[in-house]
Amino acid sequence: MTKPMAICLEDLETENEDEKYLCCAVNVGRSPGLSVDNMGTTHWLINNDPAFQLFVTMDDCLGLYRMADGASVNVKRAGRSIEAPVEKPVILRHGDQLVIGNRHYIVHIHGFVEKVYEPYYFKEYLKSAAKVAAAFVLGATLSASGCAVEVRDNPPDPPLIDDTSTDTDTATDSDTATDSDTATDTDTATDTDTATDTDTTDTDDSSVSTDL
Repeated sequence: MTKPMAICLEDLETENEDEKYLCCAVNVGRSPGLSVDNMGTTHWLINNDPAFQLFVTMDDCLGLYRMADGASVNVKRAGRSIEAPVEKPVILRHGDQLVIGNRHYIVHIHGFVEKVYEPYYFKEYLKSAAKVAAAFVLGATLSASGCAVEVRDNPPDPPLIDDTSTDTDTATDSDTATDSDTATDTDTATDTDTATDTDTTDTDDSSVSTDL
């Protein structure tokens, strides 16, 4: 099962060294969590002017989702840059840089955790160890993959669905199972065609990679 992801945002513009490294556990899916407003300021849970949100996809990746009216945000990797499209998740990697307004962040990915926790700043005595660990992971990540930034046509998981919608979907599945039990041989052939259509739809939702 997908778990929250522990990350750190390194603020390259701040003059306060005690507020340079913001640690947080990013939520799974589009639930309220860590977001950045149009001025580049980070927010937790509540953000009245969000530019983008960070979240964990259902396939265990860190995603950036830019809102429809969100300010421009650029993702930099290995000397190249791409502007995040609106309402299309961009898959981030350890060491990616995010530029929005006059704020400049480096993303550090530290792994999965059991539960979400609110943001806090690294203490001074932890910074040296964090930099060493980050450099090691970054080197391994870059050597294992290229420089392409993955942009997906659709979110890997939809926005939150209320309980009523979920119950309705469950009821529909039950009805389908009942129809299947009473179907004749002719109905079975029709079901096979339906499965084929479903496979085609899945293929259309596949992700694409955009070279920087």
